[in-house]
Amino acid sequence: MKLRHKLLRNLMRTPAYNAILGSGGQKKVRAPNTINFPWPQDLSVANAIMHGHFTLAGGTCAIDDNIWKTNGPTEAWFGAVHGFLWLNDLISLKHPDTGKKAAFLIDKWIDQHFNYSMKVWRSDFTGRRVINWACFAKQLFEVSGPSFQDRFCQSISRQIRHLRRAAQFDCDGAARIAALVGLIAGETILSNQGEVSGRSAKALKIELKRQVLADGVHGSRSPEAHLDVLCDLILLRELLMNTGVTVPESLFNAIDRMTPILRFFRHGDGALSQFNGGGETSKGLIDHVLKVAASNGKAPMRAPHAGFERLAAGDMTVILDTGTPNLFPSLNPLGHASSLSMELSVGTERLIVNCGCRLNLNSDWRWACRFTAAHSTLVVAETNSCELIKTGGARKTPVIVDSDRGDADGNCWLSASHNGYVSRFGLTHRRRLYIGKSGLDLRGEDTLTGDKNSPFKIHFHLHPDIDVLLRQNRTSALIRTKSGSAWHFRISGGALNLEDSVYLGDRAFAKRSRQIVVSGETFDAATTIKWALQPETLAF
Repeated sequence: MKLRHKLLRNLMRTPAYNAILGSGGQKKVRAPNTINFPWPQDLSVANAIMHGHFTLAGGTCAIDDNIWKTNGPTEAWFGAVHGFLWLNDLISLKHPDTGKKAAFLIDKWIDQHFNYSMKVWRSDFTGRRVINWACFAKQLFEVSGPSFQDRFCQSISRQIRHLRRAAQFDCDGAARIAALVGLIAGETILSNQGEVSGRSAKALKIELKRQVLADGVHGSRSPEAHLDVLCDLILLRELLMNTGVTVPESLFNAIDRMTPILRFFRHGDGALSQFNGGGETSKGLIDHVLKVAASNGKAPMRAPHAGFERLAAGDMTVILDTGTPNLFPSLNPLGHASSLSMELSVGTERLIVNCGCRLNLNSDWRWACRFTAAHSTLVVAETNSCELIKTGGARKTPVIVDSDRGDADGNCWLSASHNGYVSRFGLTHRRRLYIGKSGLDLRGEDTLTGDKNSPFKIHFHLHPDIDVLLRQNRTSALIRTKSGSAWHFRISGGALNLEDSVYLGDRAFAKRSRQIVVSGETFDAATTIKWALQPETLAF
């Protein structure tokens, strides 16, 4: 199979490949009715387009004669523009010329990219482009003539033929699912059969079985990637239902299993926790996705196959990473060394966070975001808990040796450990957490077990909206939220300091923040740092 893929890649670089893409003729489009998109409409994007700019994914470029030739400010911008994710925004704008504008831009794209090119025709970009074209074919045809319609059908036919060959090897993870979703969408609107191609449906079924774990978490272990996959699946389901095509059972099942997990990864503010790349995303987006998903499964408290735990009591929520980094490297090659990292929210306010990551960051920033020190967990000797590879993946990954929890009378507790530091330092890290039923008492314990002396730091990154003051005894700190509530953070053992941090969870900007750092050195057979967080009025 790898030889076949190599030969196909070589073929794609030749003029003969474009001849192959043009074979087989074309069919008329069976345009669907209006689609209920999982992504909410962003009229600011639409207005920017009407005023001559693509403002997407944190970047802006003027719409001119070179728009389909430019690489744009970031890869995220490039993917959003060439994936035509903006069509939903533009066509939803109540303006008489939006349909014509969309058809004009597609026509210009066809002029420039009728033939295959490696970057623009990357499988996930092509998949999203095809499904977005398919969803709005009816509106596009209503404002265009036969010439555009013929060119549209020719182009989409060629892209489908490409996806049939490349979707299952050109990329992996969420990108492969996006490619297969586009393939099925394209085949559906160009088919008179009223059913999904058996070959394509089987390919998607295989990928969903491989990529969606038994607990419903996408194998990337990234909440944002999980959301992207779920959106693609929901959109395909909506397209099939609106064209009168039977929806494959595997698609229904995947959506039903993934939707409760989306709820699992939410904090009290409604946005996502930040593990293994990605940011918060907006509450409005997630609310809309959950509404369109039409799946009422409640958020579980555990995701044992992916390795995540959720503790909740009162208004307090803690989400903890108890899994193996790079569990499936091909599904997320840029996974993070985040073992036993935690995030904490109280009500709608985030207190303790991971630094997060955004798609539009440069490579150096994305590399730094993967470090253990960029997460709210313990770090030994300024060393990552697994050996990361800058180009992707990890050489060695820790294995979670145990993860145990209990709930009684509204109280909940958790104990988990990893051996990521055993081979280099002879140390095992165990983290214990307890939340009282009131949601006003969080207690933690970090223990390093082993017979070697090594320095360590425990990082507690704070959200940018948090103010923090170190108390004179240097064993406690006062945390004050934007709403004015005050929390007392205290430790037993080690030295407590405040340091600068950075928050990258907001898609708009990197934000300065602070972190509480507890430092010390291991001694004897076990070294334990105890810490607690309570409202200032209850602290003792």
